[in-house]
Amino acid sequence: MPHLLVVDDDDMVRSIVERILVAKGHTVSAVAGGAEALALLMQQTPEMILSDIDMPEMDGHELFREVRLRGFGMPFVAMSGHRFAPEKTAEFDGFIGKPFQLPHLIETVEHALVGQAVA
Repeated sequence: MPHLLVVDDDDMVRSIVERILVAKGHTVSAVAGGAEALALLMQQTPEMILSDIDMPEMDGHELFREVRLRGFGMPFVAMSGHRFAPEKTAEFDGFIGKPFQLPHLIETVEHALVGQAVA
């Protein structure tokens, strides 16, 4: 199963998402912020990144741009408790609103891994 990177500054959300994805058979690395995610990318390359948008220091949009500037093209799914207009999340390969529904989380991750957007 694919290796996924979960980035979220909320310990509880990060832990829940990690446990759900591991239960679905994925290998998961989980970090609390963008700087940690970028450091991890220098050591290993996950097949997908699942990141919160609203984080201190480096938000999900900034992390996405840094990942792309460094030449990584893996799918990048964003999560947020805030509702954004579609044009604010169009750069991502998927968007998951918080609180999320388990089926939507799993469906969005699986579709992003095969290159299909989920509405």
